[in-house]
Amino acid sequence: LWGVVHQAHTQEVGTLAEVVLDRWPDRDDPWWHDAAATAATCRYMLGDHAGAIALAESALDGADRSPFAPVTLRRAIAQARRADGDTDAAIEWFTAAADAARRLGLSSLAVEADLARAQVLADIGKPDEALALIAEVRDDGATATSALSDAWCGVIEGSVLLRVDRERAERVLDDAVEASRGAGYVAGVHTALRALALAAL
Repeated sequence: LWGVVHQAHTQEVGTLAEVVLDRWPDRDDPWWHDAAATAATCRYMLGDHAGAIALAESALDGADRSPFAPVTLRRAIAQARRADGDTDAAIEWFTAAADAARRLGLSSLAVEADLARAQVLADIGKPDEALALIAEVRDDGATATSALSDAWCGVIEGSVLLRVDRERAERVLDDAVEASRGAGYVAGVHTALRALALAAL
């Protein structure tokens, strides 16, 4: 699916979601729900939050036929709700995405959803709750099975700590930069460095 999105970069940006859906137009196709999740994510990233939510919600029925769509559809809704400033709904949908991921044995996606929920909690002035959630993620051992998940956990923890303990945040972020580099996780490196820049300010 993401290969199709990559190919579509040569076209107008606004057509990315449509390119994916055109490739899998039949709702009875077993991959349609995954295509819908990918297209909804494209719409969210392009700023069409209402379109992302509408598409993802319409695809939830029957999504259990896919190994990933029950998670990725809920994640797309959560991301779009967060971008719209509906933090209560974002928290609800990130929680639902994490629960679906655990039910399906997709621990890395569960970690991602939980950490996104922690970011929302920090954004609404609840850094202690966010840090407690991050500690739960670490304690359940999910990050131990994935270098990327472990690195991202450090990035998010350090970013949240900036709000309450700058010195500790810098130590955590320094470790997260190295962990991200070691895992070849460019997004983790960039996000941690940006947080360190904020700490320096």
